[in-house]
Amino acid sequence: GFNSTVEASQAMWNMYEKYDYISDEWKDFYVIEVAAACDVPITTTKKQINTPADFKGLRMRAVTPGVVYMLQELGCVPMSITIPDTYENLEKNVADGCMNDWHNIMAFSLWDVLKYAMDAKVSYSNQALLMNKDVYDKMPDDLKAIIDEKSGEYAALMAGEYWDCSIEQSQKIADENGVVIYEPSEEVQEALDAAAAVAYEKWAADMDKDGFDGAQIVADYQAMAKEVTEAK
Repeated sequence: GFNSTVEASQAMWNMYEKYDYISDEWKDFYVIEVAAACDVPITTTKKQINTPADFKGLRMRAVTPGVVYMLQELGCVPMSITIPDTYENLEKNVADGCMNDWHNIMAFSLWDVLKYAMDAKVSYSNQALLMNKDVYDKMPDDLKAIIDEKSGEYAALMAGEYWDCSIEQSQKIADENGVVIYEPSEEVQEALDAAAAVAYEKWAADMDKDGFDGAQIVADYQAMAKEVTEAK
C-alpha cells in the first residue's frame, strides 16, 4: 500500500519507536536507523502475467516468508536461491522469475536475463543499521552529537530517498535492455490482494509460534502503514 520507499521507511521507523517488539533483542546496540529497501516487482524471463492463471506453475526465486506464502497462494513454486546464484538459475531456465527488489536486480545485472517486470510493489524488505553501544559510549561527545543528529528518523528517510532513486536507475537500465515494465491488471491486482491477506495470516501464525501476538503485530503494522500513506 505504500507509494514510495520513503513512506515504507517512515512506517518502519515509527513501528520501532512506538512498539517494543525488538527492544530486548537490540538492547546492546545504538540504533542508527530502521528503514526499508526499495520495493519488489514480479519479474519473469519469458512470460508476462496478464491473468491470475498465468501465475500457475511459475518457478520463482523468493526467500522471505511472507512473499513465499503469497506466491504459493497464487499457484507459483517458490525456490530458495541465493542472490549470487539467481542469474545462472534464470539464464538456464531453472527459475522462471524472481522476487528481488529493483536495486538488487540492477546490482546483479539480472536485467540481462529478465524480460518482464510487473510493477506491483509486492513487498519492501526491512533493514536496520546498528552500532555497538560500547563503541558509541567511548566516542568523544562531538562525534556522538553528529551520530545523534543523523540517526533515527533522519537516517530512515534518507535511506528511503536513496532507494527510491535506485528504482529510477534500475528501471532506466531495464528499459534500455528492452524489458517490458507493466502494471497489474485489475483482475491480477485482486488476486495479489487476496494472496497477500493469506500471507499475513500465515506470517502471524508463525509469530504466534515464536511467542508473539502475530495478529496484533499485523494490525499494528497495517494501521501504521495507513497513517503514513494518508499523511502524505
